[in-house]
Amino acid sequence: MRLDESLFEEALKIQNFDYVADVVKVTDKTIEFFESFNLSQDLIDFFKTFSFREGIEFGNIYFNCVNEIRVENLEEENKKIYKKDLLIIGAGANGDPIVLNTKTLNVGYIFHDIL
Repeated sequence: MRLDESLFEEALKIQNFDYVADVVKVTDKTIEFFESFNLSQDLIDFFKTFSFREGIEFGNIYFNCVNEIRVENLEEENKKIYKKDLLIIGAGANGDPIVLNTKTLNVGYIFHDIL
């Protein structure tokens, strides 16, 4: 399954986010984590394309910097999540993790009360 980069670019434009100037290299440790998680090369390439110095906010939704994803997922309280093919990529206004299902590429919330 291929991610729609143009759709994400359009969302960034609406937020007036300079997705060309703010790009930062994905660290080797982050790439190793993605590979150990068996992410598809398409998804890794997407993360490389949209790796920024700072997180991105869309209203009340916050997406982590790509280089923060590894650390977020390896925190003790989050390990159960990523072992279920769910990758934490951000958070909602009330702290609920936003996750990417690495098999379907669907994005959704995990209610922090059930963690």
